[in-house]
Amino acid sequence: DSAYFEELRGQAAHLGIADRVHFLGRVAPEDIPPLLQGAAAFISASSYEGRPNAVMEALAAKTLVMVS
Repeated sequence: DSAYFEELRGQAAHLGIADRVHFLGRVAPEDIPPLLQGAAAFISASSYEGRPNAVMEALAAKTLVMVS
């Protein structure tokens, strides 16, 4: 996971958006709702999940959701 996050951080820096993107890693369940409510968007890049709980939680928090 660490190498993957470093790659993503590098891509964000290359794109000039590193100051606007936060990679949190694992988050305790009770900390998720306030994070979603404060987020500008929730992005899920999963290509194999039909209706993941994370997307449903983001929608419940009235957060913009983008999936690929």
